[in-house]
Amino acid sequence: MSVDDDFEIMNLIKQIEKKKLLKSDREVIKLLKTQLEHDWRLPLKIFLEKLIKKY
Repeated sequence: MSVDDDFEIMNLIKQIEKKKLLKSDREVIKLLKTQLEHDWRLPLKIFLEKLIKKY
């Protein structure tokens, strides 16, 4: 992904964070932000492990 795309995604995330979100939507936004990190695998793994425990 290009840097421009990263900035665009981050801008969209910031816009939606200003809204009143459901807890589940906040969790998805949090996960999406991790995908912009250099090391995105660990946050994704943690998120998936929580989902597995939930179900």
